[in-house]
Amino acid sequence: MAMTLRLPEATQELLKHYAAQEGVSAHSAAVAAISSWIEQRQEEEVRHVAGQILTEDAELLHRLGNS
Repeated sequence: MAMTLRLPEATQELLKHYAAQEGVSAHSAAVAAISSWIEQRQEEEVRHVAGQILTEDAELLHRLGNS
């Protein structure tokens, strides 16, 4: 998917600076940052759902653990 990402000038300059320090393109650094952000959101969602299951099914899980 082609996409234009408009960044504030200061952010763009920092992206270029740190990407250069890492020896990668600004594009690659942006893709890595977005991928990391998505992964963090997914992990948060899994933890939230797991917490709901533990709360809602606590009695059942306790009985299964004692079987």
